[in-house]
Amino acid sequence: MALIKMILLLMTIQILETFSSTAPHAITLQLIHRYSIFSPFYDKNISIADRWNNELKSSQTRVEYLQAMINVRRSMSKSGVTTLLFPYPGLTFLTEAYIGNPRIRQYFMMDTGSDLLWVRSTLCNKCKFNFSNIYDPSLSLTMRKVQCYTPVCINFQSNAICNPAEENPLCHFDIEYADGMSVFGNLALERFTFVTPNKIIQLVPNITFGYATGISRDNMYGIHGIIGLQATNPYALVSLFGRKFSYCIGSIRDSDYKYNHLSLGSAAVLQGYSTPTKINYGGYHLVTVEGISLGQKQLEIDENKYKSNVVIDSGSTFSYVEEIGYESILDEVDNLMDGILNSVNIGDNELCYLGNIDGDLQGFPLLTFHFSERADLEIGVDGIFYPFNETIFCLAIRRKIGIKYPNIIGVLAQQYYNVGFDLDDNRIYFRNIDCDALEP
Repeated sequence: MALIKMILLLMTIQILETFSSTAPHAITLQLIHRYSIFSPFYDKNISIADRWNNELKSSQTRVEYLQAMINVRRSMSKSGVTTLLFPYPGLTFLTEAYIGNPRIRQYFMMDTGSDLLWVRSTLCNKCKFNFSNIYDPSLSLTMRKVQCYTPVCINFQSNAICNPAEENPLCHFDIEYADGMSVFGNLALERFTFVTPNKIIQLVPNITFGYATGISRDNMYGIHGIIGLQATNPYALVSLFGRKFSYCIGSIRDSDYKYNHLSLGSAAVLQGYSTPTKINYGGYHLVTVEGISLGQKQLEIDENKYKSNVVIDSGSTFSYVEEIGYESILDEVDNLMDGILNSVNIGDNELCYLGNIDGDLQGFPLLTFHFSERADLEIGVDGIFYPFNETIFCLAIRRKIGIKYPNIIGVLAQQYYNVGFDLDDNRIYFRNIDCDALEP
């Protein structure tokens, strides 16, 4: 009887493997921000002031990261690509996936500006294993290492390294970050299991990924790895899903909100206003802003500093605009608040008020970014302001750092929007909607 049960079990596994041999055309995953109750890092004791400080530091570092990515041409070198990963626990968006067979649950940071999916492993030297479920490539029945000079290795040339002195050399990856952290390891193929928000299990075999065998100055704060959403080569994750993806972000301040999600392939929502993008050497999609208005008033901006120099970013909490545009927003907000709420001076936060965003800002006008080809992004008070503490809120639009840095439209400004990326047509779509309405 035991033998019969074993045979039936093996037959079932074989059927499942055969059924899952082809990647699905679409997939939707829940996105979890760090302060959500669904996050593995949720801390009910963190204060509003702590959140402000964490997110401000994270956003400032993210600006430096984007500068490194946009102004430095990525090229193959002995040390790999030099970039920057933000080294602070701000408003990171995570998604859950299972890797290998037997499968093991991992939490990945979503990054719209990289193409490599990589994860820590038990072989990792100097990794901080202050969390459970570490991937062990030697125990997975579905892991296959990538050899050098194969199409997979060649296509990941910005990160891949080959050592001709090795016998049957493997394809290694080596990424150095500008904050001093570096990650290196091996490229491989592996089966990933994704669970959709409505609990449908989808198996995707032969995803190209990297498993880290070493990390110096581990600044990942407990995250298992990175899921890159660029499609710079045919083996990147998004390329497997037709070079289209979208994400929808709802309320950030509501820690119970559960409808943020990421959709790949034919599940991607490419609806609403759209604007063309220009891809820079770092892989980021740059758009053009032709104007900014607050309510009915058109604000003064330096238009030349917005031409193909604005990033729609999923890694920065706050937004950053050039000097003239920032001063125009600052002055108009201050004029609207005059006689209504009392302003307070808090360090380098240039515009803060005593009050409550929900209770004191009813009827406050929308801030609108006007993109090329008449696409608009309308931002409510939840995206214009953010709580500094229990009794003070501050402007969430900040002065752009440095002349060459890009303008950034951060996560707060994207609340209640679905943002879609068509990497073949080079367009970004904006649809104002509650993510609950888009749930599969």
